[in-house]
Amino acid sequence: MRNIYVNGCSFSKGHKELIGRDGKPWPAYFQEDNVINDSMDGGSSFRSLRMCMQRIFEDMPIDIMICQLTSPERGEVFLKKDEFVRWHEPMYIAYMPHRFIHKEHQLEVLKREGFNRRQENFKYLNEKGESIEDKYYHKFKIFNDTMLTNSKDRELHIIGLCNNLKLLCEAKGIKLLFTAMSERCIPNVKHITPYFTKPMSHIVGEQGPFIESETDFHPNEAGHKKIYRYILSELEKL
Repeated sequence: MRNIYVNGCSFSKGHKELIGRDGKPWPAYFQEDNVINDSMDGGSSFRSLRMCMQRIFEDMPIDIMICQLTSPERGEVFLKKDEFVRWHEPMYIAYMPHRFIHKEHQLEVLKREGFNRRQENFKYLNEKGESIEDKYYHKFKIFNDTMLTNSKDRELHIIGLCNNLKLLCEAKGIKLLFTAMSERCIPNVKHITPYFTKPMSHIVGEQGPFIESETDFHPNEAGHKKIYRYILSELEKL
């Protein structure tokens, strides 16, 4: 039995519609292996790479590591206790444009009806039903603008982290496979490693029977099975 570690976003965890139907994400089809899937909805490439390295440093038994990259504008921010909002303890917050997500708490920027997101007209939710004052908007806007405009630096950072993970896995004897949500998630990373698979959006397509709908490109049950079969064939090449 192989120890397989997976980290990515909802393309690897399974979108909420899929989970709501008791569907299984592609890592769950490795039924003859011991699989740890640390993927998170809204997770960033930074989180995937950080968690992969963290698990290795924790001496988690890993034979195969599958690291899924996602939208390059996503990121994560480490918030100290009582910074911005009343967190009970320091934690990483996964960042997407216009919202922050945490594994157990969700802090989401909600657009108020009739207002544009670029205006200072949002409210923030720490936990369901709890609002946070708009005075924090300008601080979040700094993160938002940085994530959207500083793409070249972010790309270079991702390339460096990918290379670090590659070297770490080689040193530990771990087989490493990189995959990605779409082609735009790996613009200039492929040259550092031969272990990059075809992007998931290419496997399932952007229309047809393997995605949730015409407006939701997340893989459905058939799509996750197709991704699993493709990943399995790629692992056999390692």
